Amino acid sequence: MTSIQLAIENVNVNASTLDTDIYNTAKVNALVARLENVTENSERQWGKMTAFQMCRHMLVSCEIALGKRTYKRQFMGRIFGKMILKSLIKTADDFSKNSPTASFLVIKEDGDLETEKAKLIALLKEFPEQGAAELDGRLHPFFGTISSAGWSRLTYKHFDHHLRQFGA
Repeated sequence: MTSIQLAIENVNVNASTLDTDIYNTAKVNALVARLENVTENSERQWGKMTAFQMCRHMLVSCEIALGKRTYKRQFMGRIFGKMILKSLIKTADDFSKNSPTASFLVIKEDGDLETEKAKLIALLKEFPEQGAAELDGRLHPFFGTISSAGWSRLTYKHFDHHLRQFGA
C-alpha cells in the first residue's frame, strides 16, 4: 500500500457527521426533492451543461459508483487521483465551479429531462438499498479505489454541486 493510499484511508471522513450520508434514505429524499425542482427552464449558474446533460452526467456517475458501468483506469488518475480525491472529500468546501471533467462524463446530447430525472432518481434511491458495504473498495476510473464513506461524501457533494448549478 502506498503512502498516498494510506493518507486517503486515514482521512477522517465520517459521511453522517459531515451531513452527506448517501446511504441515508432521508438524505437521498432531500436530494430527490431538490432534483425535482430542476426544470427545462432552470438557468445554470455556471458551466455549459443543460439540465438534461447534468442529469445524464450524474446518472453516469451513479452508475460508476453502484458498479453498473466501468471504465478503464485513466493514466492521469493513477498519478493525481488520490491526491485530488482527498482534497475533494476531506473538507466541507463545495466543489469548484467549472472544474475539469473526465471525457466519459462529458455529455453532448440532449433529450427528455423528465425521463432522465426519473432514471436518476431511481438510481439515487439504490444507494440506501445497496448500503455502504456494497460500495466499499469499488474502483473509480480516475480516483482509484474508494471507501464506502468516500463514495458517500464524493457522491453527495457531486450532487449538491450540480443541483446548486441549476439553482436547486
